[in-house]
This record gives sequence, structure tokens and C-alpha cells, in this order.
Amino acid sequence: MPTQMIIPKSTKLGATFRIHWQKLLLGTGTLLLLTGCTATVETKPDQPEKHLEKTPYEIAKPVRSIPNISRINGWRYLDSQAVILSASPKKQYLVTLKDDCTELNNSERIATNSPTDQLTSFDKLIVLPSIGSKRNCYVDQLFLLQKNNKE
Repeated sequence: MPTQMIIPKSTKLGATFRIHWQKLLLGTGTLLLLTGCTATVETKPDQPEKHLEKTPYEIAKPVRSIPNISRINGWRYLDSQAVILSASPKKQYLVTLKDDCTELNNSERIATNSPTDQLTSFDKLIVLPSIGSKRNCYVDQLFLLQKNNKE
């Protein structure tokens, strides 16, 4: 049998306290609601196409994974949030990152933490600098690229 909580009859002080408490909760709830509304309006400031402005590539399609990452034969730094991985002369992928990874600019080697032979948006690129400690750069999106026809 559930226990019952006995609430004593309110006095004038108790009723006033309860009204102030209700106003506080109402104000806090309104503030949280407004904060939630502003958070949902935010858009991602970075569009993947912007990373490719100075390259001969355009996005062919988004992909869920890059297969055979053990066969990736090179990579190219675009900016602090994007690199191009080369699988073959005709197969290039754009990898965008969740945060700035400025260490990529000065690094010659990168690795991945993928337990499979695929790179996904759940993985990270690991920057291996010649001097200093390694840096984890978390993958955001993956895109297959194609040569653009602008000429």
C-alpha cells in the first residue's frame, strides 16, 4: 500500500511562499523553453561546398562510409575543418570535421581509429605530427567527389 504524504493546512506565510515558488518555477520553465527555441533555430555555419572552392572538385553525393581506407594513398589539407582523401586517381572523398583541427595544416601523416576497413562519421582522424603529441579530429560528414565541369 502506498504511503500517503500529509500536507498540513497552509498558513498565510505558507501560501505566500507557495505562490512565490510557483512564480519561480514558471519563470524558470519559460526561460528554458525560450533557450530551447533559440537552440533549435541555430544552423550549421559551414557548408561542405565551401571547402571545395579552390579545388577542381564538386560533391557527387554524401556517403555513409569510405571503404578500404587501408588503400587510401594520400590526403590533402583544405582548411582546419576539411581534408580530401585519395583512394585512387579517380576516387576522391571530402571529409569534414566537427571542430577546427589546425594541426592538420602542419602534419604529413594522419591515421584513423576505425576498427574496420571503413571510415565513418563515428570515427576520428588522428593527426600525427613530427613533433608534439597526436590530436584527435572527429569526423562530421563524408562525401564522394567528382571533377567539376566549370571551365
